[in-house]
Amino acid sequence: MLSAKLQTMWCCQQDAEKRGYKAGVTDGIAQGIEQGMEQKAFETAQNLLAMDLSLDKIAKATGLSLETLEKLAVQENTSNK
Repeated sequence: MLSAKLQTMWCCQQDAEKRGYKAGVTDGIAQGIEQGMEQKAFETAQNLLAMDLSLDKIAKATGLSLETLEKLAVQENTSNK
């Protein structure tokens, strides 16, 4: 039989592992949501660029910076040729 001290240490370790796992899962979900939102902003920007909307309006609609949109516009023009 395990001593009381050893049992306590084992239980504490198990609890710490569970907390660490839960924290990792929570962080992973948050990161996935953030990446998904960013991807959606880029997709929306691409659609709005195709509709010839101004970069200022696209920036307001998507939250992307003008610099990012300018790079995206260049990429879109390059890939459409």
